[in-house]
Amino acid sequence: MCCRLVYLLLTFVSFSSCAQIANSSVKNKPYTLLTLDIYPNENQMLGFTLAPYHFDQNYDNWGYYIGFARGKTEEVKNLGQHQSGESQHYRYRFGLSYSLTNNISIYGGAISDTRELDIKTRIAPFMVDASPIEVSKNDKDTQWGGEIGARIALDFGLAVSIGYNSISNGVIGGIGFRF
Repeated sequence: MCCRLVYLLLTFVSFSSCAQIANSSVKNKPYTLLTLDIYPNENQMLGFTLAPYHFDQNYDNWGYYIGFARGKTEEVKNLGQHQSGESQHYRYRFGLSYSLTNNISIYGGAISDTRELDIKTRIAPFMVDASPIEVSKNDKDTQWGGEIGARIALDFGLAVSIGYNSISNGVIGGIGFRF
């Protein structure tokens, strides 16, 4: 379902912009896009993306983007009697954008997905009136993947983006403003 949605959007973007691509002598206006990103397949993960476009006159169809997302800190359950733990999930994104028109662009890049687990164990020393000692163990797992997608920035400032991410095999949606 997600792949079909992204394919349908990219097909629409390519057909709707064919007439405007033919006139390549028109220079694109520079702008910066800031979006709030939503990951529907991930548990309460939100992020943001900053994407500058067209600031280099030699490559005025190209831009880049960088983004960050973070999930909710969750308590780890089913640990031992003297243990407690927290789990954290965050994601970094970066890549290149190519403008089909001044308002429609496609993008692709890399994703670094990190899951961090912090477990604390309380050890009681064999001494009278001694307080427990806390030992902490931190475990990080980082995966790399890719993403592709499209962005539509309307003339009055509103911007919408949708993409596919290979790590969660899901959709990345975003809404924001260009300035």
